[in-house]
Amino acid sequence: GVLSNNETITVNISNYGTNTQTNFPVSYQVNGGTTVTETYSGSVISGNSVSYTFSATANLSTIGLYNIKAYTGLNNDQFNNNDTTFYIVKHLGQNDVGVTTITAPTSSNTIGNNEIVTVSVKNFGASTQSNFPIHYSINNGTPVSEVYSGSLAPNATANYSFSTTANLSSLGVYQFASYTTLSGDSDLLNDTAYTEIEHEICLPQSNCSSGDGLIKVELENLANNSTCSGNGYGDFTSLNPANLERGRAYDLKLQSAYDNQHGTVWIDFNDNFTFENSEKLITNVLFGTSITTTNLAIPLNANLGEHLMRIRANWNADIDDPCIDVSYGETEDYKVSIAPLTAIEEKYRAVSLTVLTGTNNQFEIVVNNLNEEVTLEITNSIGQRIISDNFFTQNNYKLDLSHLARGYYLVKIKNKNISKIGKIWIR
Repeated sequence: GVLSNNETITVNISNYGTNTQTNFPVSYQVNGGTTVTETYSGSVISGNSVSYTFSATANLSTIGLYNIKAYTGLNNDQFNNNDTTFYIVKHLGQNDVGVTTITAPTSSNTIGNNEIVTVSVKNFGASTQSNFPIHYSINNGTPVSEVYSGSLAPNATANYSFSTTANLSSLGVYQFASYTTLSGDSDLLNDTAYTEIEHEICLPQSNCSSGDGLIKVELENLANNSTCSGNGYGDFTSLNPANLERGRAYDLKLQSAYDNQHGTVWIDFNDNFTFENSEKLITNVLFGTSITTTNLAIPLNANLGEHLMRIRANWNADIDDPCIDVSYGETEDYKVSIAPLTAIEEKYRAVSLTVLTGTNNQFEIVVNNLNEEVTLEITNSIGQRIISDNFFTQNNYKLDLSHLARGYYLVKIKNKNISKIGKIWIR
């Protein structure tokens, strides 16, 4: 509570021995300061406890924590391990509230543009509080400000959900802060809570152990034979991309080890790590243990360069969502390279981009089969450009990304002839 400069210290003293004791020292000390020692002049018989109040009072008038140590000093005490006890008291300010935790939303790959923000708020003070301002901000942006209208008793904790929701629809890491601004708050250091929430790139999970999913994918120069991927997700973006031209249709061959698979294909033409409905090129084609050939048509206005392609297989049911987990099936990611309808020069077909990962988020960008100047761009998963630089491809480009928040980043190298992409995961 609210404490003064004249607080009484009272202790219990127990006689653990067999002899009655009298006239022995008893002491206390506050925050390691001056020791106060007095004499207990009464008698304490074996097995009994007594209460003792020091005549010297303690000054606890400053707001904050006090560590009080109390102990006896009996001469020839035969067991000192039970001589001492410790106690912590807090001088509360009359007015002191703050946010202790941000409980919602939490990191996932399904959070969207209408997320409810819920925080835990505590009354650290000695007076009941109500109608005080409470706020949250994202990435140091404009704060959302509302009023906590409930009644919060001393030492009580309550949840508060803001009526203004948060838009977390873009992939990326969001820095949240939530705080109170009570008038006359006595301790500003306990007002604010922080958390980091990530809208993760979706890596759907499913069970393909019985043969569901994909064992063969063929598209132009891309040919991949595979077995069941761990958790039903396979990342094959390290393979050379399928070379495609916009405005043309291609044969996509699919095969599973189990019949009645429904297959859907997306290409992330805008490179935002999100497979949007407008980027869905094949919807729920049926395939199974025999190779099925289906038509993949590249839009005439498709963005040039490399892009991610996602293929999903779901057993016995349609699959229209690029992210949702399913019971039986598989998801596989690849790369495609989109060229103009006239086709790029053959010499650029062999160009590839490799990202070498070192320790402590150190990376090296390697461009194979090219001797030209290119532009390097690193963007985060919400489309913000982090790095833009030019270099000659005969020299590898070294990247120190240890200062960046964890998550996925897109690497792109480009010039007038080529565009290649890769993924970086900062841990």
